[in-house]
Amino acid sequence: MHPSPQARTALNTLFINPFPFELFPAPGIGYLKAVLEREDIGHQTWFADRNSLGAVLERVPPLDLIAVSIHSFAVPFTAAILPELRRRHPHARLVCGGHHPSALPQQMLNLGFDQVVTGPGELAFLEIARGRTDPVIAGESPDLDSLPWPDYPCQLPQIPSDLPIIGSRGCPFHCSFCASSHFWKRRWTPRSCENILQELAAWLDRGVMREFMFEDDNFTLKKARTLELCEGIRTRLLPRYPGLRWQCASRAPALADEELCRALVTAGCFRVWLGVESGSQTILNRCRKNLIVQEQIEGIQTARRCGLRTMAQLIIGLLGETEDTLRETCRFIQLAQPSDVGINIAWTLPNTDLHAYARERGFSDDDYIRKGVPYFTWEHDETTLRQWAARVQLTLKEMSA
Repeated sequence: MHPSPQARTALNTLFINPFPFELFPAPGIGYLKAVLEREDIGHQTWFADRNSLGAVLERVPPLDLIAVSIHSFAVPFTAAILPELRRRHPHARLVCGGHHPSALPQQMLNLGFDQVVTGPGELAFLEIARGRTDPVIAGESPDLDSLPWPDYPCQLPQIPSDLPIIGSRGCPFHCSFCASSHFWKRRWTPRSCENILQELAAWLDRGVMREFMFEDDNFTLKKARTLELCEGIRTRLLPRYPGLRWQCASRAPALADEELCRALVTAGCFRVWLGVESGSQTILNRCRKNLIVQEQIEGIQTARRCGLRTMAQLIIGLLGETEDTLRETCRFIQLAQPSDVGINIAWTLPNTDLHAYARERGFSDDDYIRKGVPYFTWEHDETTLRQWAARVQLTLKEMSA
């Protein structure tokens, strides 16, 4: 049996990303690890993802803290590894945070965690590392410029990689299917452009990044700030790193502004991801998207004229979806002609309107542990939703033929 944590002065901490299908290193873990190592409190830290966990557990010394970053899709993978973590490190405190624990903290305690952080994790995790033992701790939003840059290299292979860059946190909107508004409490918090540019330069200079993706919910929310940041990338980074390319996310109507589109293109942005969701005004209104179909079309068309690619992300099966609204979405694609289209079926994410609707009709939150995140099937069965998604896909094939 491991000696108790009180017998050691240097705390050993393992950070785990349990989801095996991530495209990028996990920003949450990167920030937590960087904040912990910046504070002189005697920690040694390690990182493991789902694929490397077994090997890491074989070589780490007895652990005092095990911190797991969880979104809803990672819950079954998390449940699968907890018994082994307990067996190998019985004295370690198991701590979790992220979108899912923030929505359902008691479920995480019942699953076997000792402590749950809800909301932003950096400051709360420091309190845990210093000895705070409350089962549930509400995190506070820090000044983003005061945070160290996330430790991504610990999560990367030994080759240059694409990195996520967090230019802002949160979103002021309240879409019925999105978990972000609950987690960030509908607050938008930006970093300064100077702080972002310094981080980008640091990763480029270190050779661990060849492209990057602004992981902001809405990169173009404030036009003046977007133009300032694009100008900084164009004048300070592109001369040193010609050919630098990056992506971001926006709402489609923002791209109807030609000045904004051209600024993105000249700064090296080659694709903007758009939460279009539906081509039906009825569906957009019901999910509180606060968008006008025609304005989305104009934004996508302006982006194309300026040489900016668009990825229009659709969600099939939102509240009120019918054969008629699906036809409107297909017609939207034909009119707007985005560069790329991503087709998703609506998920039942915790603390969203879809979640509340499903709960009223018998959905059990235990399904997140047993099965993962289910499709939203309380209006239409999964077979119908898949057929509708295939119909939209057929529209795309017909357009490209």
